[in-house]
Amino acid sequence: RSTWRKGAVLACAAIVFRLPHHPRTSFSQLQGGSLARRQILSVASLTSVTGGLGQLALATSTEMRRAVVRRYGDMSNPQILEFETVPVPMPQGDEVLLRVKAVGLNPIDFKIAAGNLPTVAPLPVYPGADCSGIVEAVGANVSRFQVGDKVMASGYGFLGEFAVAKDAKLARKPEAWSFEKAAALPCVGLTAQVVLDASPGIKASEVVIVGASG
Repeated sequence: RSTWRKGAVLACAAIVFRLPHHPRTSFSQLQGGSLARRQILSVASLTSVTGGLGQLALATSTEMRRAVVRRYGDMSNPQILEFETVPVPMPQGDEVLLRVKAVGLNPIDFKIAAGNLPTVAPLPVYPGADCSGIVEAVGANVSRFQVGDKVMASGYGFLGEFAVAKDAKLARKPEAWSFEKAAALPCVGLTAQVVLDASPGIKASEVVIVGASG
């Protein structure tokens, strides 16, 4: 299946709007994906992109900067995408604390910020559904990862210096991949996997094309 999974990830990148749940889908299975054509932000470059994070060094060992949307609108507008200083969250139980290195912004991030899904995501909204980074701390029930591991994650609220993610939503970053490339995979990769799981009879030698005509 890895033969055709790579192409499917790219094909779905332009049409994914949300991450559907599927009982046969596991994020840790998707490390063989390919770079998606989306907005990928390196945390080190967020200052030039948004003007918000400023100096990336922590003011104290307990504080961090993160993005927040307090009123619906176009997230490319600096008056909509704001930044705040908050305590660094502590991972609980099955959670992992990440030092975020790169963030993937999907269409769903912009739709939520625009107010298209107010019942699903009421204000305030914390953007960033995909990210990659380095494990800083783990919860008491986490055994698959340890401090220093380089990972990619699926979740929400990743557009900041640190973020907490569920253990089940993490996978190790391939050594050959950049953090930016790893941050491009989770949402579109899982969407592609769901499409493939729902397409019976596909063989490794076949090509799956997602497209449209008019």
